[in-house]
Amino acid sequence: MPSKLSPFEENLFQVEEEKHKLVGDQAFPLLPQLMRPFPSSNHQTPMQRIFNYRHCRARRVVENAFGVLSSRFRIFRKPIIASEETVDAVVQAAVVLHDWLRNDDLRAGSNRYTSNVMFNTEFQDGTMREGIWRNDCSVNFFVPASNRISAVSVARLPSLTPAPTGLIPATRTTLRNSSQRAKGIRDMLATYFTTVGQVPWQWQHLPDFQRPRGVPSA
Repeated sequence: MPSKLSPFEENLFQVEEEKHKLVGDQAFPLLPQLMRPFPSSNHQTPMQRIFNYRHCRARRVVENAFGVLSSRFRIFRKPIIASEETVDAVVQAAVVLHDWLRNDDLRAGSNRYTSNVMFNTEFQDGTMREGIWRNDCSVNFFVPASNRISAVSVARLPSLTPAPTGLIPATRTTLRNSSQRAKGIRDMLATYFTTVGQVPWQWQHLPDFQRPRGVPSA
């Protein structure tokens, strides 16, 4: 009997939930191996807001990876017509070439392959500069100050402005009901991010009335 699950859902269940976690926006279900943000609400607790901020930071790392690859390797700007084995080989080759070129840049102290403004960058004052991989990277390496936006606002967005890639947008899945186990794992991670796993700057991204005493505004 053919499976009623989408390819995404079939792959999802192959993730080892004890070792790894996937991150997704509100379009995805909350599962033990797939974490989504807490629902947006004016009644979010500080712990929930911090979790959403840290969740957003993790997703931006993934966005940077896909964005830089598609801006430097144009094969990723449209769907690849090939077997799964060939696609795997293409992606692995691109990642190896990217690492080699990036390391060569760092050793030489040059920006021939990428520059710092290629990537999304968060500053100490809480503002965030979008990476120029979102634009045509061959045109201009100057990013005006107007491209800086509040990291608090970023944390509340499902995602930043998408760039042209060959990725097919994910549709809502048929897996809708969150289990108590999945909610418990998210709560555990939220607790970790506000205790032993906290980072100093995260508290700046809370509203004034929830921010610990002595922490400056973002």
